[in-house]
Amino acid sequence: MKIKKELKGLSKSFNFAFRGIKKCIISERNMRIHIVISIFVLFFSSFYDFSKTDYVLLFLAISSVISCEMMNTALESIVDLTSPSFNKLAQIAKDIAAGAVFVSAFFAAVIGFILFFDINKFIEIFSFFTENIPLLLLFAVCVVFSLIFIFKGIYTGNAGKFKNKKS
Repeated sequence: MKIKKELKGLSKSFNFAFRGIKKCIISERNMRIHIVISIFVLFFSSFYDFSKTDYVLLFLAISSVISCEMMNTALESIVDLTSPSFNKLAQIAKDIAAGAVFVSAFFAAVIGFILFFDINKFIEIFSFFTENIPLLLLFAVCVVFSLIFIFKGIYTGNAGKFKNKKS
């Protein structure tokens, strides 16, 4: 009986976590930007001969940025709840949290630059797509859908509406 109760509690914890992730993706455009960039980074990493260590760095950078964005969103929600009207201290807290996301994203970009910057590899990737027009078109479609996902949010099925923070 105790194990069943523990498993049920663990299951609830996972459900709460996934609900939080979903809420952040739905409500935060910047989270959707981070997700799209992460997917493209992982896609383009397949063109490189990265070591396990390189992939560990990539995943640490990605998880750092996404985790910071989620903590920023949580902090903004708490600040908005406790300080519905303008408050200088509330603004400072929000700015610092946003700064944490920026620092994390900046250093993730530095890691990306260090790992990915290779002119010869860029030429190879460019040639790969220009020699495979169907793949180039597929890539272009993915870019368009990514932009829609970023700027419109997630389709919820509610009377044809897309759901995001601004809805």
